[in-house]
Amino acid sequence: MSSDLLALIESQLTSHDPDARSGYLRFSPAKFFNVVLFFCRGEGLPKTKLNKLLWYADFLHFKRHAVSITGARYAHCTHGPAPDKYDFLLTYLQDCVGELRSEDRSAGRYDWEVLCTTREPRLGAFTDSELQALIDVRAHFSSFTARQIREFSHREKGYTATEDGDLISYEYANSLLI
Repeated sequence: MSSDLLALIESQLTSHDPDARSGYLRFSPAKFFNVVLFFCRGEGLPKTKLNKLLWYADFLHFKRHAVSITGARYAHCTHGPAPDKYDFLLTYLQDCVGELRSEDRSAGRYDWEVLCTTREPRLGAFTDSELQALIDVRAHFSSFTARQIREFSHREKGYTATEDGDLISYEYANSLLI
């Protein structure tokens, strides 16, 4: 089943030509999955924070090098920018290949889901500039809660200039607040 789902992911997410909405790359599931693992290793991350880190990593690399890391398209969602069809992608990593697991956490009256890795990312999948963008994004947002990064992302021009469900062009990368 996992190979069938991966084939479906690849057909759905790589069927478009590289353009400004994909950072001028065709979507790479392998790179995307390794970026997810990079950010979720250790204590894990809430899904909202993960989605923002993915967006910032791709857009920061585009800002610096005129090409994204993963070729992922990002959509304007209620809680901020998120990879287009992100639930589909994360379900594959979690349920089909077992590289992510979900843990429930709570503090006081708040409950949330955290995504944790079951293996280390393959850092050799990244160029030096891609790895540096990942490190820089992780460092910049290390002290941010999911709520804080969501609110921060809501001030980004790529978010404010688009409507719910719209794909966000990488052309907005030049105005990133980081």
